[in-house]
Formats: sequence, structure tokens, C-alpha cells
Amino acid sequence: MFKRLGVPNMGRQGATWCEMNPEGILVLMAHQNYFRLKDRKMHYEMPPDEPATPRGPSAKRSLDMIAAYFAEDRRIILPVGVFVTDGAQRADGTWDPSVFDHATGDYYEGRMKKFDRGTGYLLCDIDSKHSV
Repeated sequence: MFKRLGVPNMGRQGATWCEMNPEGILVLMAHQNYFRLKDRKMHYEMPPDEPATPRGPSAKRSLDMIAAYFAEDRRIILPVGVFVTDGAQRADGTWDPSVFDHATGDYYEGRMKKFDRGTGYLLCDIDSKHSV
């Protein structure tokens, strides 16, 4: 699926959460639990600080990439991912990474609406769904 989307380095444990495809569109591994039907329209909404503000190294890199790319109504591709855990801070201050299980084979194309770098909040309108 990721090769077809032009981002062959995504889609496995330890891989980046997001990457630019050859057309210059951001592809972001999207948590399956954050897709919602609201006002008869599909949205992807990563709640702020849920489960906790991501601060691990890979999360920081991804948030920086999203922040650099973000503009309202800019296109985004969201492959649906299933995660075993979302990652958490250990007692010693280091971070356990999120544990990726698998991609469902579905992906959404949408437009970015809101992003907050500090909390990780991201809201996207969904335009279409595809399956690979």
C-alpha cells in the first residue's frame, strides 16, 4: 500500500509517521480511532493531548514536518493504521514508542483544517476513501 502511495518507507514499526509523496502531498499514518462522522461529514481529528502530548523523538519529527507543511485546505493523505499502544512517558522521563500493528489497506484523501504544534491537535476534512 505504501509503495503505491509513493512512500515506501512507511508502514512498519520504527518507520516515520509521515512522509512527502512524489507529488509533494503529505502522507500521515492515521490512527483508526480518530476518524469521525460529524455533521454528516467525515473528519480526521487527533484530539489535543490525547492520550498525552506526544514528545518522543519520532513524534517531534512528525509534528515538525506537519507544522512546516500545514496550510488550511492543503491536501493530505491518511492511511488508516492500527496501533497496539500509543506510546507513553516512562518514570525516568524517556519515552516508549507507539507500537504499530498494521495498516488496514484503506486510506483517505482530505484537506487540513486546523493544526496546533504544541498539543498535536490536527483536524482534517475527508473528501474520499480508497482501498488498496
